[in-house]
Amino acid sequence: MSIIKSKIKLIVNYFLAKFDLQISSVNNTKTYLDASETIAAAQRRNMTIRHYVEELWGQQGATEKVIKQMQSYGCFSRCDRILEIGAGTGRYLEMTLELAKPNKYDVYEIDKEWTNYLVKTYAPYIIGQTSDGVSLKSTPNNSCKLVHAHGVFVYLPFLSAFGYFSEMMRVCKTNGYIVFDLYTESEFTIEIIQKWFGYPDRYPVVLPKQTVVKYFENSRFRLIGEFLNKYGHSESKYLIFYNEGFSNG
Repeated sequence: MSIIKSKIKLIVNYFLAKFDLQISSVNNTKTYLDASETIAAAQRRNMTIRHYVEELWGQQGATEKVIKQMQSYGCFSRCDRILEIGAGTGRYLEMTLELAKPNKYDVYEIDKEWTNYLVKTYAPYIIGQTSDGVSLKSTPNNSCKLVHAHGVFVYLPFLSAFGYFSEMMRVCKTNGYIVFDLYTESEFTIEIIQKWFGYPDRYPVVLPKQTVVKYFENSRFRLIGEFLNKYGHSESKYLIFYNEGFSNG
């Protein structure tokens, strides 16, 4: 997914070559895995997209771990409508559909090829919303029981991230959940910074956890859970917020 022109390649070409893949261009910026190439490569390996991408990123089992954590906090109960920012390959979407069984699932994904794949593969539940990179404007206020994003706020600049946070709160129902991961200062120790210097990617953006939590608390979203998950060359932190009654009108 994403909207940021300064995002660096997540995997360099020499690494992707052994998987018979290339990085696609979105808005003249190298941003994400090419959909048709990724799908074809997974089929050649007789693997699901989820398992194939997990192997590619070195994140075997990470998707299931995140989904189980979300399930333990009740995120999938009574979900009539769900929204995901940056659904990409659909590896989180697939498992979320199985557990939550929503009637509608809004997808904001800037890569149109992946959006088309998700809409076709998971019809009739998926609504491929137009992504402008700054808002969730096609989704009504107070309409989604679960709003989530994975691997998105690890590279969005400060104000872009907080702009999305405002939109996520706007569309989230009372008694609903907001879930996403980010890099915080506690995950970027000196040792971790030195580790990242050993790789060519330079995309991580560190957001201040205390400020993020306060921003949600000001709108009556309570932090009910957090956990770490492998992402990139270190770990990102997941935050789970519960809407205690913010008026979205």
